[in-house]
Amino acid sequence: MRRAVLSISNNIAEGSGRRTIKDRNSFWIIARGSALEVVNIIIVCYETELITAQEKENILTEITEIIKLLYAMTRNNTKL
Repeated sequence: MRRAVLSISNNIAEGSGRRTIKDRNSFWIIARGSALEVVNIIIVCYETELITAQEKENILTEITEIIKLLYAMTRNNTKL
């Protein structure tokens, strides 16, 4: 999970440094994929009783916001 979370911020940073919209979007799409990996990991952690239902909900709420921001960034082709 640490690698997936780190991949989100690394790809946002790298994409933000790219000159073309296509390049930026590619990195932001990869970041979105990493965020979706985190969702899967959280679900597995909950199902294997490594985290509580409340912890799962809190994390999923936060990661959902990140995913929405990444969708908006690729749709609007903006920088952070």
